Amino acid sequence: MNKDKMALHLIVQRYVDMWEKFCRFHTELYDLTCEEYVHLLSSDIDRLEQTVENKNQHLELIKQLDENRISLITQLSEYTDKRVEKVKDLVTFLNKNEFESQATTLNKLNALLIDIIEKIQAQNKKNQIFLNKAIISLKDLKRSFAGGPNYTTYGSNGVAKNI
Repeated sequence: MNKDKMALHLIVQRYVDMWEKFCRFHTELYDLTCEEYVHLLSSDIDRLEQTVENKNQHLELIKQLDENRISLITQLSEYTDKRVEKVKDLVTFLNKNEFESQATTLNKLNALLIDIIEKIQAQNKKNQIFLNKAIISLKDLKRSFAGGPNYTTYGSNGVAKNI
């Protein structure tokens, strides 16, 4: 194996390893997002705060990993005739350069990552809906304590009016 091929092999392996980390970190982020929902339901604010802090730490790790991805793409561009911007482009490049095994692995990891991200988005949406309902309930409770009406009216555009 010549020097360029060996260097390319190392870059490709680092990229696949990085994609495995993306999957692992996103799986942990999904678990934290589900945990956040449980704490919201049980009104356990202390544990909720800790979970949100853990989520923020995971998001920072993912951000750093993405910065590494950009660096690897730059290194990889030295071996390609066009800039690789999508996983699909990288898989095509790998298949053309006798890295079929890594291309298959990367393709599977990317499909897994997409699935995990979609689950995170769905869970975050569920969490947001719960929070919105809780905020509305708190506003209603606050209004009733202040002696205001215990109902809401809506304008012709469907937006709640303050009475």
